[in-house]
Amino acid sequence: MTPDKLKQYTTLLCDRAGRSLGEAQDNFHANSYNVAVSQAYYAMYDAAKALLATRGVTGSKETDANLLLIFAQHFVMTGDIEPEWQVLFEKALRARLACGYEAGHTARRDEAEEILTGAENFFTLIKKQLEVELRRIELPSMRMERQGQPDESSQDSGSAG
Repeated sequence: MTPDKLKQYTTLLCDRAGRSLGEAQDNFHANSYNVAVSQAYYAMYDAAKALLATRGVTGSKETDANLLLIFAQHFVMTGDIEPEWQVLFEKALRARLACGYEAGHTARRDEAEEILTGAENFFTLIKKQLEVELRRIELPSMRMERQGQPDESSQDSGSAG
């Protein structure tokens, strides 16, 4: 994927993550805590997918659990992202699964608030890391584009002889 296509792809995912986060906030304020938890998780999921794309991991086949593992391999185990963020991501997934699949489960306000606040902070962190990753990718690309162009310092100054 070219740097321009990658930037476009990551922007789309971050936009979707931002919308999910907004929906989570709206649902939290409407006391719809199960939906707030689910949407907060999906904001984290899409943000993580955007970041993983900078390491060449793209596609729609990532299950929730697989995405968590891949995220850990590419960013937590490398030291680029602190382990506490992985723990938060996993906690959000467990809460989303409980809200979506456990009969009779209703997220409590404090649980939803914790997940929502965590998702907001996670999204901020991921956007910052995304900027770092995109710069890392764009710099070699820019150098390659410049190869083949004459170096301005080696050009003749134009003096006639």
